[in-house]
Amino acid sequence: MILKAGHDIHRVRKREIDCIRKIMSDGGVYCEGDRKGLVRMIRDFQDNPGSAGIYTFTYSIDQKVVGFISLANDVGERTYEILALGVRPRCQGKGIAKRMIRYVESVVRKNRGRIMYISTSTSKEFLPARSLYRKSGYKKTATIRDYFEDGDHKVIYMKRLRKPRAVLA
Repeated sequence: MILKAGHDIHRVRKREIDCIRKIMSDGGVYCEGDRKGLVRMIRDFQDNPGSAGIYTFTYSIDQKVVGFISLANDVGERTYEILALGVRPRCQGKGIAKRMIRYVESVVRKNRGRIMYISTSTSKEFLPARSLYRKSGYKKTATIRDYFEDGDHKVIYMKRLRKPRAVLA
């Protein structure tokens, strides 16, 4: 994947974890519990890289972290789920989130992954996220009603990265 000069995507470094927490906080859509949980999972995986865990990548411009994306192997066969995605508010709308999604899709393809999932809320604050997922080729596959609270549903999107194998009957 070719990026603009001064732009870089790489595995998160320990010194960048606080930047991720700040991006999550500044974005206004992640609650404190989500922020603490994700940071704990990132630290746990970095302390024990051989464990099953999450993979987090940061997006930097001129060596300053402006975005992150975290994904995990899901329980299905070669399926992955994007757990969290964030871009500094002042950098939003510049295609950074879309580039991070494409990047992790390429990583998953290299690891023979076949399907990626991402889920979000149906609340109006998440309209830009839902639009991004659709524009990135993700299809709405399920809705879990009243998941977050009454009237706020969980929407699950899926993108197939490999053609399905033929199933013999």
